[in-house]
Amino acid sequence: MHRADATRAPDHHADATRAPLDAVPDDVLAQLLGLLDGAALLRAEMTGRRLRDTIRGREGHIWSGALRARWQREGVALCSLGAPRKVYHAFCTRLEDGNRHLSTLRGPFEEEPLGTSEDRLAFIFCVGRFAGVARWTEVPDRAFARNNFFTRGLRWQPQPNETCFDLTYPDDVHEWDEDTTSENTRGHLEQTLHVIDMQSFQCVTLFSDVLPLHLEIIDNMDNLAHIHTHIEILDGDTFVYSPAQKFYRYSPEADLDLETDDELDDLDFHSLPSGVDPCEIDPLLTLRADAENVLRLHAADMDVVNYGQNTTQFHDFVVDIIQQTHAR
Repeated sequence: MHRADATRAPDHHADATRAPLDAVPDDVLAQLLGLLDGAALLRAEMTGRRLRDTIRGREGHIWSGALRARWQREGVALCSLGAPRKVYHAFCTRLEDGNRHLSTLRGPFEEEPLGTSEDRLAFIFCVGRFAGVARWTEVPDRAFARNNFFTRGLRWQPQPNETCFDLTYPDDVHEWDEDTTSENTRGHLEQTLHVIDMQSFQCVTLFSDVLPLHLEIIDNMDNLAHIHTHIEILDGDTFVYSPAQKFYRYSPEADLDLETDDELDDLDFHSLPSGVDPCEIDPLLTLRADAENVLRLHAADMDVVNYGQNTTQFHDFVVDIIQQTHAR
């Protein structure tokens, strides 16, 4: 009987596969890796040291390419946040339906709020097929937008040539009902708001595909009672008012006698039961025609009712939404 040879035969196939990769210059390898999607990049990182070092050494370029390729609408805005590998994972694992009824309480119900800084949260606001980063700043008070009253809220103001809408208003625009309005603005004016916690890299969509309910040219102050559901066309600008998005937090002592949580939406803030902490986000779009009569987004504003003058408490509220949504 012959003793088996303990020496392992060389793996010529593995050498043949490895050799061409070793011969690829770093710059070329980085460009090739930039064509991969996120899942393929993660697999490549585990394939070998050179691939892992190349990907991590050029994370900004390679992972930014993956962000733009996977999310063509939000990709550029996401790339602007930095940390593209972590942002990719956060957006990939985002939860679409943000929790609107929270039990954990901060702000007015706690002596020590989180004290969340503005830099911790990144808001990505989408209008139709366009998206950008919304930042905390001075915005029009939605109820008095055309009278130049301002409050604090979120604003995305794109460059004039970044957006365009193939949207026109016919002579019978005053006669559109809710169904007609939704049908004629779909694909143009849907509004979605994502938020990423840049500390935990968790992401939630606070609301999605919100459309105006009615279109109406408002030409006098008497019509302002309907301002929350209408489009106003004034001096060449179009103001788009969409339904308010409401969120609530409850103290342990909250006196609630409701069959469903949604019943709170029918109450104004002054009529809410004690121990209920509300927050309302009111989207307002300003569209403006350019010299060629192309309709573009001048600004997307979100008036934050009940927290417009307290940045920290509003950001604490949103952190609660993110944490409790991911904990469900």
